[in-house]
Amino acid sequence: MIDKIINKQYLDLRVDTVLHFTASICLPHISFMCTVTYLPYRSSGYILTSNRDESPFRKPAVFPQRQRIGAIKLLFPRDGEAGGSWMLTSNKRTSLCLLNGAFSPYNITDKAPNSRGQILFDFFSFPIIEDFLNYYDCTRFLPFTLIIVSSVPQRELIELRWDGTHKYIEWYETNQPHIWSSAMLYPPDVIAQRKIWFQEWLQRNKLYDTQDIRHFHHFGGRGNIRTNMVMQVKDRIQTVSISTVEASPNRTNFYYKDLREGNEEVERLTIK
Repeated sequence: MIDKIINKQYLDLRVDTVLHFTASICLPHISFMCTVTYLPYRSSGYILTSNRDESPFRKPAVFPQRQRIGAIKLLFPRDGEAGGSWMLTSNKRTSLCLLNGAFSPYNITDKAPNSRGQILFDFFSFPIIEDFLNYYDCTRFLPFTLIIVSSVPQRELIELRWDGTHKYIEWYETNQPHIWSSAMLYPPDVIAQRKIWFQEWLQRNKLYDTQDIRHFHHFGGRGNIRTNMVMQVKDRIQTVSISTVEASPNRTNFYYKDLREGNEEVERLTIK
């Protein structure tokens, strides 16, 4: 019991150090995109869910938004501040999700050279994923982590990290669940703690569906508002939305919940 109390006090101190520092320099144009989970779903589908953490003073996102890039149809929430997005899906069976930061916190400048919300749209200017991974110019952006889920020609789950100097690319097993947390917002021990919560949730939910994982993203945690899945640090950073792509061979459902307004919407995209 004493060890548990000490560990909790240590963890709280670590969280306070990182989150309070981040909150103290949080600017309205900075969005942190906190936590992402991937789940294989049914025979050949998947569920991709993202909690977005940002300054409450940032302009609210707009959902649904639809856009065409050639023959490709996109469905996404549009960032109200910079006009890009942190999560989108397409009728070509590809979904993307962005987190700020790569492996560790970085210095926040007054103005980033380019909005990382544009990266998701730039992706579709490349004919194949390998070309994007090899040739996309990341030097215009602050560090980020991009999750790519594609079913063309076969299902792939790819993580691209840009640390400001180098690209790091990793392929994940598509038949296994995975979780990511923003390196910009959380210290390693909190990221590890969230992985434990996710594993515990998986043990309790062997036959999960979309609403089950959305419930985890909304209510997961141990009662600490600073580290719960839906979090808040004073009036500087808070979880403002939960987005989910539920993809199947024939169609994709995009669920979006605005936590500030309490609104929830579902949009469908036919796969062609």
